[in-house]
Amino acid sequence: MKKYIIQTLIYTKYFLKVSYDNKVAFFYSALFPIVMLILQSRSIMFQPISVKNFNSKVLPWISLLIFSYIIYTIIDLIQLREQGYMKQYSSLVINQSVFILSKLIVNIIVLFITTICTAIICSLLFSINPFIMATKLILLVIITYIPLVCICLPLLSLSIKRKTIPILVNIIMIILLIMSFSIFSIYNIKTTNVIMNLIDPLFFINNVFMFITGNINTIGFTKCYCMIFLINLIIGVIGYKKMLILPTES
Repeated sequence: MKKYIIQTLIYTKYFLKVSYDNKVAFFYSALFPIVMLILQSRSIMFQPISVKNFNSKVLPWISLLIFSYIIYTIIDLIQLREQGYMKQYSSLVINQSVFILSKLIVNIIVLFITTICTAIICSLLFSINPFIMATKLILLVIITYIPLVCICLPLLSLSIKRKTIPILVNIIMIILLIMSFSIFSIYNIKTTNVIMNLIDPLFFINNVFMFITGNINTIGFTKCYCMIFLINLIIGVIGYKKMLILPTES
């Protein structure tokens, strides 16, 4: 166990350095949702914002920011596999989960930093207490992180060529955006709908935030969340067990 922890810390430090060096990707993934947030909310900026306006115009883009960071981390693992690094690293650690856990630790650190920055931006734009906003967003990341990671892990079991990876990411994000904004603007789906919370991560993140802020039924959504957590955990374990180590084009 001691060796596992030491190796995890070593690779976490390494991936933190890589993440810091790759500033362009970091700012792009954070900048797009924030820019869209500003564009969608320009008519209500620099004044106190209602809960309804925040949930419909601001929250979806924060949800996109959180999920995009998570799925890009999983996609990055696929890219490393296709470059042959997964096989190389797996031979150096006592368990391949060291490699994945290190990437996820870096991911959640970056997510915390990004959500704090987002909270500051929201406080400037919508007259919201930055400390309260940052606390709620960090809590949102903590509550949703494991289910969201688990639902993305099956991607590691897919045989995907390097050239196909960007296309796959774009398709996933476009489908999610269309589905989510259709749900938010057209359909009136219950927040406790387990199926929709499972297939639409943005819908799930939005509902968790409303749960944190006390805007939905606490008992009903707690039961729904527990079911989603359990189902996603099973999906994640299966995805991890079937994870591919060798590159597709080897």
